[in-house]
Amino acid sequence: MDICFVLGNKKSQKIVIPIVHELQERIFTEYGASLAPIYFTLEEFNKRAIKYLSPVNNIIKEGILISRKSIKEIKYGSQIKQNKN
Repeated sequence: MDICFVLGNKKSQKIVIPIVHELQERIFTEYGASLAPIYFTLEEFNKRAIKYLSPVNNIIKEGILISRKSIKEIKYGSQIKQNKN
């Protein structure tokens, strides 16, 4: 299973990566499934999104969101205005 983490900064990545590595091992041991993580800082993700670069372009197009923020919120930040129509 591919999973993308968009984190605030490199410091966050240093915290999250070991946790995800442990989860990878548990998921494989318990379910026989592989977890394939990819990590971006918010800045890296935004740069790739604006330039429509792989794999971010595919993540935006085909990914399933499992976070508090939508891809649009991550990509455009506070520039997005909520449309209630």
